[in-house]
Amino acid sequence: MKIRTKLTLQYFLITAGIMALAFVFIYQQFKQHVETEFFKLLESKARMTAEMVLQHEEELKPINSNNVTEDVHLPYFSNTSIFNKYQQCVFSLNKIATQIRPEVFFSIDQNGIYRFSNNKLKAIGVKHHTSNGNTYISISEEIPDFGILTQLRNILLICFLIVVCLVVLGGWFFAGEAMRPVSNIVNQVDKLLPSDLSQRLHQKNQNDELSHLIRTVNSLLNRIEYAFQMQKSFIANVSHELKNPLAAIQAQLQMTRHKTRSVGEYNGILSSLQEDVSEMVNTMEKLLQLARVHSDQTQIAMHKVRLDELIYEAREMLIRAQPDYNVKFEIQNLPSDDENLIILSNEALLVTAFYNLMENGCKFSPEHQVKVRLEFNEHNDWQINFYNQGSYIPPDEIEKIFQAFYRSPGHAQKKGTGIGLHLVQSILRIHQIKMHVKSDLVQGTEFILRGMENNRDKEIPELRNKVDPAPKVVFSANPLLLIWMTIMGLFLGSSCSKADHNINTEQKLAAAVIADWYNQYILLDWNTDGYRPPVSARMWAYVGLAGWECGVAEYPDAMSFGVSHPEFSTVAWTHNIAEYNLPAALNESYYELAHKFFPHANMIQNRKIEMLYQKYKQKIKEDFKNESVLPSGNHGKEIAEAVYQYSSTDSNAHMSFLYNYDPNYHPPSGPGKWQPTGTDQMPPLLPHWKKTRWFFVNPNEISSKNPVEYSSERSSGFFAQAWEIFNLSQPITEERRWIAEFWSDDFTGVSFCAATRWLSIQQQLVKQYRLPVVKILESNFKIGLALNDAAVKVWTDKYFYSVERPETFIRREINPEWEPLHHTPPFPAYPSGHSAFGASATQVMMKFYGEEIDFMDRSHEGRKEFVGTPRHFTSFSQMAKENALSRMYIGVHFRMDCEEGLRLGKAVGERVAAIQLYRDVSRK
Repeated sequence: MKIRTKLTLQYFLITAGIMALAFVFIYQQFKQHVETEFFKLLESKARMTAEMVLQHEEELKPINSNNVTEDVHLPYFSNTSIFNKYQQCVFSLNKIATQIRPEVFFSIDQNGIYRFSNNKLKAIGVKHHTSNGNTYISISEEIPDFGILTQLRNILLICFLIVVCLVVLGGWFFAGEAMRPVSNIVNQVDKLLPSDLSQRLHQKNQNDELSHLIRTVNSLLNRIEYAFQMQKSFIANVSHELKNPLAAIQAQLQMTRHKTRSVGEYNGILSSLQEDVSEMVNTMEKLLQLARVHSDQTQIAMHKVRLDELIYEAREMLIRAQPDYNVKFEIQNLPSDDENLIILSNEALLVTAFYNLMENGCKFSPEHQVKVRLEFNEHNDWQINFYNQGSYIPPDEIEKIFQAFYRSPGHAQKKGTGIGLHLVQSILRIHQIKMHVKSDLVQGTEFILRGMENNRDKEIPELRNKVDPAPKVVFSANPLLLIWMTIMGLFLGSSCSKADHNINTEQKLAAAVIADWYNQYILLDWNTDGYRPPVSARMWAYVGLAGWECGVAEYPDAMSFGVSHPEFSTVAWTHNIAEYNLPAALNESYYELAHKFFPHANMIQNRKIEMLYQKYKQKIKEDFKNESVLPSGNHGKEIAEAVYQYSSTDSNAHMSFLYNYDPNYHPPSGPGKWQPTGTDQMPPLLPHWKKTRWFFVNPNEISSKNPVEYSSERSSGFFAQAWEIFNLSQPITEERRWIAEFWSDDFTGVSFCAATRWLSIQQQLVKQYRLPVVKILESNFKIGLALNDAAVKVWTDKYFYSVERPETFIRREINPEWEPLHHTPPFPAYPSGHSAFGASATQVMMKFYGEEIDFMDRSHEGRKEFVGTPRHFTSFSQMAKENALSRMYIGVHFRMDCEEGLRLGKAVGERVAAIQLYRDVSRK
């Protein structure tokens, strides 16, 4: 670590430690305050509930929790219970009476008030005495929402980071002043240029540590300068080796142009040119091999190969290249176990080394012959001898022959590159193979190779590579052949990919058409009168149907909706399937339906519809200049017309956006029965929706659970349902307000409706998970079907049970001034439509994306009118349940409404998700 950095770090650690202790103290003090306020609120709820319930003490009866068999679908985040002197629960917001430990009752009885924890809940118990002389204990418990502590923690963390940054900057500045002499040395080093390495650092003081550093740097510069000189020498040698054959080629060509020659003379010149080119190719190949060996050696793959096979392969390569060369190979003391012949190596490199040794031996032997002997000792250690009768090599030249581009004075006329033996030495070093050279005037020259520790099943330390499958060694003696093969490969690959390119372009464009049109429909739902949840759900089913029918001609396995519903007039594609253009069909179909389902859209939305249609019409013409666009577009129009005609046969719901409310409908009267609520009372919304067409889920085939029996008695389950909603608002936490407004979608013109919300989520999921087009069409269609059938079922039950809203009961029985967070919708409460829409849609989504997700819903990101900050979800169940809970937090639904809505929506969604839309069952 640098001294300046070390000084800065020490300064930082001291200051950061002090700041951290201060911030922790602040956080703990505020946490204690928040917890105190939290328990005060719990105590207030406990006392308020007891005051309200104990006014009618005579109505209280013990609750037998064993009789409660109904499943709880939504979690309880809070509860308030009252117990008599026998520790029997006589009131509870929870359906299942809270289980309290006996020692808790004892502590409450002794102290009058007692704080404790009950699993994840923080709780407080309060002792009460009634005018009748009876004793009761009220216990209020809740999962604490310490979001404000999270905010404080984040603020303190940000402040800490800012302080840390300032401390680091200040420390860095002061440390820099202290280290200025070192900086001067660094500046001198920065001025050194690769083009002039003769400069050296200057010393001012001969005795301090910095002077020693300068001497060390100057020594390093000496070595670097020497390395650069060696590099220049290498480049000069390479240039010389390439310059000679190029000059010879140029001279021969010039001489040939000056005089007309015979065929034989031209053949001779061409032969000479071919030799020069071959020499250049050989030189370049050696240089490339040398560069590969000297590059990053950690990337060289090693694998197990037989040693004798490597020698045979090198021998065969040499004979093919030089037929007049002779290589004799023998094996002595062959081991009985073939495993002793296997070594760990890079086959290509080791074959190259053996090839060069054989070639070198034949080249310098008068008879162009080399003898190769592979022998094993008693320990199965191997040795390879390459022997030839070539010229004697003096001892002082033996080391020089391994230098790059070295030519022995006695063999200057021999053809060669001067690289081969240098390459061999480099390859053998990589493989840790020792090489020894012996040369004698009588016996000739012998290259002896010995393996270190047999090179068997050992990992070479320098490489540390895993054993890879052996690659094939490919040598090409003809560069023109390589060029020709490359050009042909590119040509064939290009021609073969044209069809795939067109298909990919069409699918990508189809996905874009679907996404943009669905986003436009979402805007239409948002900004067009009359599109409330049931009407919107119905619209999405028919738009999804049109999209699916357009895809039937594109995907052979896709079945038309008319197969299961013969009353729908299927529009068949009568042309060649290969000529079908899906984007053109979708663009025309969505365009037609936009005008049919939204004939009263405002001028701005109509302009957007037209712009979107023209955009893709032009894009399709540019990308697909063929005759398929027009008939495909006409096919889409025909599908849109067939779908709209089919929708018009639903006499109850056709054009329902024009008559949402029925002022002539008179709801049944009686205790607990729904009546229009609030100051701005609206007539009932779609009271006859039970007559609307359902597609796959008959509402009569799904049994409905009866709501909790109405009663205003304090011990009744209905009163507990209302008291829970009242308690949630006393006061409502920021987290619950966020959830309530995030999922509301209740205001016409401010946002889209609750049913359309799930198409907004679907578009985000499609973009995130990149579904193929056929799955996009299928999922859009099924989500629309699920929403429609859920709406029919829920609206049937709403007006059948006609349960009043929480606002009506609370204002009448608990607090006449109470108001929900937002206005109450103009239709009965039980069951919840929001909950059913969410459950039905998520059941379908699970089929395409799985239950577990990593998703951030950005449907209302950036909105200022309400809290639309994106929320993160890890599962569809979490999303559906939070959507249902939001209706309790906003104060417009009882718990039983939301739970029944979830149950019904899930039943509808499961059936729709299981619908088979393909002829091939494996595609399901």
